[in-house]
Amino acid sequence: MLLQHFSLETPYHGRTLLHHAILCGSTGAVKVLLSCGADPECPVKTLKTEFRPIHLAARFGLSETLQFLIDSGCDINSKANSGDTALMICAKYKNEECLKVLTGAGADFGLVNVSVLDIIKVRRIPNSSNVSIFSPLMFVAETGDVEALKALIGSGEVGLNYQNENGFSAIMIAALKGHVEAFRLLAYAGADVKLLNKSGETTITLSELNQNRDLFEKVMLALALEKGNRNAGGFYALHCAARNGDLDAVTLLTSRDYDLNVPDGEDALHLCWQLGKVMVPCVSS
Repeated sequence: MLLQHFSLETPYHGRTLLHHAILCGSTGAVKVLLSCGADPECPVKTLKTEFRPIHLAARFGLSETLQFLIDSGCDINSKANSGDTALMICAKYKNEECLKVLTGAGADFGLVNVSVLDIIKVRRIPNSSNVSIFSPLMFVAETGDVEALKALIGSGEVGLNYQNENGFSAIMIAALKGHVEAFRLLAYAGADVKLLNKSGETTITLSELNQNRDLFEKVMLALALEKGNRNAGGFYALHCAARNGDLDAVTLLTSRDYDLNVPDGEDALHLCWQLGKVMVPCVSS
């Protein structure tokens, strides 16, 4: 009856009736206002901030109100002037029911990913009370973002060899996803490539599954040459150098007493044949 005499969009201190109904937690009033034509996208405008009804509902954990707004056609991925989406606000204030509503409505988690990466890059490492739910290192390894990974490793606040419920470590994920530079950073930082996941796979066997396998080999070979890394869980530096015809690498590795008789899954005779291809041209010249 009142709405027959007053405009739905008349602001009071920058807020419309819909905003006030949300602030009061009055789900019934929100439903009535939306059914009468209230704009679910109408922003709150004050001197310092601008945000939409969906951001208010997410902030105060009003899941039913949030659902009404979504059903009325609001943009679930809209950003407040702070840059936060409703999904980010839910995560920030730990409003789980609202998070479920937004997830079910198809909110874009990619926007959250960008936000988290930006935070990590300025060395503000997100705190996680349960790394099995959210691990900053595993998250960054999945994306392959080199700058964020540098920030994490440099912070000294992450366990490089943490393994998730399936036994995957960060360097395993980088290898599986084909993120060569992220793999390089983790390997040089000391990540253990000998770890096994629950399927019995290692970092090396996972790296062999993608099209960048040669690039991963080069990283491991460089690591062996620079740091004398011998036990690399399935990677054989001397075999790799011989395969690639890298005489300098073969010479250096043999001078360090790398075992010529260690098979790499084929046999020692095959290695001798590979070495012969590398060494004979040099001898004949």
